[in-house]
Amino acid sequence: MRIRKVLLTCFSILLTTSFSASVFAESTEYSTTTFSLSSVEVTNPDNLSLSESVLLDVINRAEGIASDEKASYNSSSTSFKTSSTEDVVINYYFDDDSHYYFYEETKNGKSLFVEEKDQVDNQSLTEIKPFSNDIDDGIGGRILVNSTTGNLLESKWQLPTASQLTGAPSEATYIYTGLRNSSIEVDANVTYNNASGEARFRPRLCVKPNSTKQCMGAVTQPGYDKVHSSNGYKLGSTITTAFWRSYSDEARNISKAVRLKTTGLAICANAGCSDSTDTTLINIIETNNVNMTNQQYFKFLVTIAGGEQPPGKVRATFSGITLDGVAKTPVLGATDRATVSISGNSATIIVDSTLPE
Repeated sequence: MRIRKVLLTCFSILLTTSFSASVFAESTEYSTTTFSLSSVEVTNPDNLSLSESVLLDVINRAEGIASDEKASYNSSSTSFKTSSTEDVVINYYFDDDSHYYFYEETKNGKSLFVEEKDQVDNQSLTEIKPFSNDIDDGIGGRILVNSTTGNLLESKWQLPTASQLTGAPSEATYIYTGLRNSSIEVDANVTYNNASGEARFRPRLCVKPNSTKQCMGAVTQPGYDKVHSSNGYKLGSTITTAFWRSYSDEARNISKAVRLKTTGLAICANAGCSDSTDTTLINIIETNNVNMTNQQYFKFLVTIAGGEQPPGKVRATFSGITLDGVAKTPVLGATDRATVSISGNSATIIVDSTLPE
């Protein structure tokens, strides 16, 4: 009987300890500015109360995406690679119902930046004009891939050199793809920036409902750069792009996400550019549960924003354009002080403020 009591007592202690540990683990929250979790350095600038279990799910999702991307890069052709797989930088921007996340993985470590959605959405954002078939608030050229059902649009973009960007304004010169339906337009672009150090093109994603005329979704929207990486793609380089109208990965809780993936040679080896070594950057931006249906067309544009006739020049070549793996020949959409040359599933758009309208 004594042995039985001892065993029962030990079992009770073990059960109580396990239960307490489980409850503690589920209720653990972090509210400090920086801390480490699962070998990932987490930055929480607004000292939000963050659930450990939620953060671990976020980290597992991001690490899984990074692992998949590195495996894909490693198996790609030698001509595609500009860095060793070990040196590749992964940047992954994504969201859930309450937060935006920026995950970075480099050969030197892993980091996660967390921001509350309300903090981002309440910022003063760049206003977007209502839809138009013309080039609004600037100059540029647009080509279209007409499709009401397509999903994955892929292409390569030849970025301009410094001499092809004469007078182009920083943070107002864009090369982009995207799509439009009756109520939402998506701009998935790289934006020219020469604010400090070496000039570069930085990826952005903007989902803009026509009713608000503002960018909603994706932490890299214009007018809000708090979570934005300083890194970007080198002038004159070629980047490979993949744009999904609706991307889902049930195992990682991704559903009907608008997603932009860009791969190419960047000016730095980390987001803060403390290491200025040229390095391959795989950048993914996605915003969940957009549910883009009944689209009218996919698009490619090169533009300079800022009034009726902003000064400057910019150009880009889009090549190897495919929709769901099928080569597509784009059609002319609009021009304003720009020329468009289309050849098969490639096109070059040259924008120059000295050209006629």
